[in-house]
Amino acid sequence: MENMKYILITLIGLFFTSCKKDWLDAKPTNSLVVPTIIEDFQALLDNSALMNQNESGAYSETSSGDFQVSNNSFLTFSVAYRNSYIWSATTDFYGGADVNWQSAYQRILNANLALEGIATIEQSSLNKSNWDNVKGSALFYRAYNFYVLAQQYCKPYSDRSDTDLGIPLRLNSNINERSKRATVKSTYDRIITDLIEAITLLPSTISYKTRPSKPACYAMLARVYLSMGNYAAALVNATACLALYNKVIDYNTLNSASTYPIPQLNDEIIYQTRLGGATLFSSANLNVTQELLSLYNSNDLRLKLFFEKSVSNTSFKGSYDGSRFFFSGLAVDEVLLIRSECNSRAGNLKDALEDLNTLVKKRWNKESAYVEFNTTDKELAISKVLEERRKELCFRGLRWTDLRRLNQENNRQTTLTRVLNGQTYQLLPNDPKYTFPIDLNEILISGIEQNNRF
Repeated sequence: MENMKYILITLIGLFFTSCKKDWLDAKPTNSLVVPTIIEDFQALLDNSALMNQNESGAYSETSSGDFQVSNNSFLTFSVAYRNSYIWSATTDFYGGADVNWQSAYQRILNANLALEGIATIEQSSLNKSNWDNVKGSALFYRAYNFYVLAQQYCKPYSDRSDTDLGIPLRLNSNINERSKRATVKSTYDRIITDLIEAITLLPSTISYKTRPSKPACYAMLARVYLSMGNYAAALVNATACLALYNKVIDYNTLNSASTYPIPQLNDEIIYQTRLGGATLFSSANLNVTQELLSLYNSNDLRLKLFFEKSVSNTSFKGSYDGSRFFFSGLAVDEVLLIRSECNSRAGNLKDALEDLNTLVKKRWNKESAYVEFNTTDKELAISKVLEERRKELCFRGLRWTDLRRLNQENNRQTTLTRVLNGQTYQLLPNDPKYTFPIDLNEILISGIEQNNRF
């Protein structure tokens, strides 16, 4: 895409800034001049202010229906977020450039630069570990961002994915190469290929939660396969992840009175990223729906750890980012629920419910006895796991993908409804608006096809 030239100019500026720590783990903070050695390429990927972000997911979180806003709050949103909130079919969706699309491709450009750079450096016994880490990390970052883009700008994975339009798969740093859209199947094939190769290169231990690792690759593959409805492959990868890393927090140890009760970079986190739209999702704007709140038992500690009730609204404070930003990374709780759902779908109910109860027991008030959930009904088990997934993983940018895949099952379809300023808006199951439009500037410059949302 030709607007990659703009992105590259921005990227060059980043080369001359040191990698930030602020909310992140203690990673190297080398000041860069020109990336030429392994440490330079690692520092390029360690730019966590850029690489550990997921702005695009904020659009889908806005559209997912778990919160509502007042008309006054709505009017303060940007054009893109207003259109996301009411599932608008307008052509000029972003009111200008789609900066979230651009930032995702900027991260992909970083990854491609690192891949090309590391290929020019001869591997030796002395540098093998660092060399492998750069290549594996770059592959992970590219795959992660392709996946994030696919959740917004591609149709859900289905039996039509070999013809449905995917995203432009930028596999090099050549800004003059003309973009074209791959198919949805080719998009997911590339994501999987990059992650599988990254597994062979990255360490099994998690040294820095802001860096990719082997557990992160397995967790990401489990997420990807789940979104595709490939439950057998999701099960294999979730199990591989949990064999390497499986720490679960006992929520009884957390203080619900804290502003942000769940610590940053906590034990459950496998890989740290944060969602965009912090102002949009602030306590002053966001009001969690009663439909979501009603799912929690009074002895479920998440009710007080996740939510803050005031006179006018109920806001969300349970982010695994431990801040006003929403967490969108990979964590053990998600992987446990993926494995539980996949085992439920396969009829392995004993294993499925063991994972489910292991997690929920850690969320239960220890002053009240936890009664383990048990059933021999496969469909009931699947429904229970999906309900726990909804409660555990809210406001992580995952609900949109769940709606997209589950709407393809006739017995699990959801119609989203919002009322704003006296007007009712609806998003029906499998509506074309489950795919976001591509920025008109991008269409004009590169000539790629626009998504049909009518």
